[in-house]
Amino acid sequence: MSTHAFVSKQPRQTSSAGHSPKALYPDLRPLVTRLSTEVAARLTKALERLGDLADNERPDGRILQDVGDEIAGARRVGMIGQQIVRLASGHVKPEAEPVMVCEMLNTLACTRRLSSRSGINIQVDAEPSRIHCDPSLLSALLHSLMDWCAEHTASKIDLALRTSTPRSGLTLTATICVGAAQLEHSLDSLDWDLMDFLAQALGVRLLRRQSGEEVAVELLWPLAQRPIDPPVLIQGLPMAGCQVLVVAPEREMRNRVRLAIRGLDLLVDYVPSVDAAARYCEDGRPEAVVYDGRLHGPEIETLHERLCRLEPDLPFIEVSKTVGDSGEARRGVSRLALDELMGSLPSTLATRLAGGH
Repeated sequence: MSTHAFVSKQPRQTSSAGHSPKALYPDLRPLVTRLSTEVAARLTKALERLGDLADNERPDGRILQDVGDEIAGARRVGMIGQQIVRLASGHVKPEAEPVMVCEMLNTLACTRRLSSRSGINIQVDAEPSRIHCDPSLLSALLHSLMDWCAEHTASKIDLALRTSTPRSGLTLTATICVGAAQLEHSLDSLDWDLMDFLAQALGVRLLRRQSGEEVAVELLWPLAQRPIDPPVLIQGLPMAGCQVLVVAPEREMRNRVRLAIRGLDLLVDYVPSVDAAARYCEDGRPEAVVYDGRLHGPEIETLHERLCRLEPDLPFIEVSKTVGDSGEARRGVSRLALDELMGSLPSTLATRLAGGH
């Protein structure tokens, strides 16, 4: 591996999210051989340690721990193999939705700090950033990145998340110091293979740079992915403190609304039905109502008319699952498509709360 050179383990083509990696990896036999070899090696070590245990007259806790570690390692290799086979088969169909990468990365780093027994210092410097991708695949990619880093360093992992670079819309860089001892081992481990397949499934470019004992891994998202929008202002003031009622029976809809307006410092309450919304409004009028479009009907219209008699410009926002179904639903009601929420809901709330139509 040349100094300062970015490398990728195998020649690759530019791929987009959702494309099967199968065509890029036509021959998986070497990888299967590696998987089998690693599982066999770990199980062989476990059997050897069991033999040592049998030769001892008394139970040895250290040997038992070694046996458990080798079996756990073999199991993990098998799970990595299952994930790679699933990704290589082309059966994985990513579903894009807005994801706060910075929050996911910070949560993962915090969890690793609490659970790690190795004492590795994990530092995160993450700019607020949101992309549209499959959250499960992204989570798996970040976990595999952390696993690979932990495998090759015993000191520190530096994670930096940056937006709007010349080469990409979002770049995550993980920097580690491998040390002289780790340099003797290949950096192209099974965790690297898994990371490679996950990156392809997400349409993310994976690069690695080495300079002496320092190794940096870069994940580069396409330029189309944009950072999080700045907080929406109403007539020069933030929307902090405004009370919003969300009426949605399904958790998915509630979570999508919650994600879209996160960080705006709104007071948000959630109810599952129009009847519950009506009872809620008996105790106090919200300053905006966001509701699931499938609740459209006489009940929601009655609630709208009743509240508008008290506050004529009260914002009502209908969220439809139908792609592209946006615009004016009826007088006084704005309609947004579910896939537009991240970009449109904050600005729509701002406009309506400011008195616009």
